[in-house]
Amino acid sequence: MTSPATPHSSCPEPAEPLARPIDFSTRPAADAPRALVLGGGGVYFIAWQLGLYEGLLTRGIDLRRADRVIGTSAGAMVAALLCTGRIDLFAKSVTALLAVPQLTKLFGSGAPSPSAQRAYELSQLNDGTLEAVRRVGHASLAAVIPHPHGIRRVLGALVGTRWPHRSLFITATDCYTGERLVLRRGAVSLARAVAASICVPGIFAPQQIGDRLCMDGGVAGTSTHSDLAAGAHHVIVTSLATDLTTPAQHQARRDEITALAASGCEVTHIALSGVRDEILMDPRAVPDAIAAGRAAADHWAGQLAPTWTAPTIPSPSPSH
Repeated sequence: MTSPATPHSSCPEPAEPLARPIDFSTRPAADAPRALVLGGGGVYFIAWQLGLYEGLLTRGIDLRRADRVIGTSAGAMVAALLCTGRIDLFAKSVTALLAVPQLTKLFGSGAPSPSAQRAYELSQLNDGTLEAVRRVGHASLAAVIPHPHGIRRVLGALVGTRWPHRSLFITATDCYTGERLVLRRGAVSLARAVAASICVPGIFAPQQIGDRLCMDGGVAGTSTHSDLAAGAHHVIVTSLATDLTTPAQHQARRDEITALAASGCEVTHIALSGVRDEILMDPRAVPDAIAAGRAAADHWAGQLAPTWTAPTIPSPSPSH
């Protein structure tokens, strides 16, 4: 009998390969003056990034000016909202955000099945090695999770299905091979791409992209995939801070920031810290998250203003 997790032969992989190795040396964003990298971190981090956006906007710094946007997990949803022009509907106020019941429905309720709990626990122990990523992916494929299609319907209502005419890249992870996947316009619907990227193992069922079954983009060794912004002049990276990540994740992020700078980028890394790990997936913490994002905007606005608001930005050159 065929497993429910087996891809359908009627869904071939798009003509352009989805798997792309992490490589800063190619400098894929060399023609982008400004790039925005939005990392993962649960529903709290979604709200925090929305608060950051709104707070910066009130200070004259518009993240929508980014020439290239990369979103992973929580950041994939924010990136899609930003690039489709829907972000203001969510970021204007806490009340507006909480008035959207679909957001909280994304994270469900009730006790997980034992197989789902195992997938989630393995994801928390993931050290980013290919073997560990595959172990998480296989557990995710085996997990019993109800309503696998609900997340796409919800995201279709929130972010839409059509990709914007913007340089938007969304990341996911192949559950079986452990490969990093880069989803972009023409490969799959926007809602399906975001659903794959935020597919936390053990919480959401894997999402089908072509002939692959996919999970959270943050499982593939990095929560930001900032190599896709390498070569841009100014890159803003948002991520969780050390107190909310494993030592392996922290080291990976440090290495990424170093590699970004070496590719010729001026990097501004804005990290969320000082919150309890258990609230990252708690919709009830949304008001506090938005307030914290606005406070972060107060701190970072002065540093961002000189380059992000400049009429033109000179072409970047790699460091030697």
